[in-house]
Amino acid sequence: MDETQERNERGIGDDFIEWWNSAHRTDFRFVGRPTRAPDLSYGDGKATMHLEVAMGYYDAADAGFKWLGARGHPGAPPSWSGTNPTGNLLKHIGAVLADKCAKAYGPNCVLVI
Repeated sequence: MDETQERNERGIGDDFIEWWNSAHRTDFRFVGRPTRAPDLSYGDGKATMHLEVAMGYYDAADAGFKWLGARGHPGAPPSWSGTNPTGNLLKHIGAVLADKCAKAYGPNCVLVI
């Protein structure tokens, strides 16, 4: 995993945990990255919550636009356009859900898309 992806996952995880703590009056804090999946672990001194972070894309060109741009790749496209963005996004999220739910991440794991 490269630094850009690690920062992205950690940012998403931290934002989710901030929301979770506010909504549930908990105090989870980042503990670390497990050596294997899931992506992130947070603890509050009594419990541990693991997060598996996944992204949803409109299509492969959208994923390339976002990730190549984020990495400063010289061949990154300057813009993206596609057809049926809502339908394609829902289809991709459904595929991500099916893929991630078929895996065993252990107890206390939350999938964040």
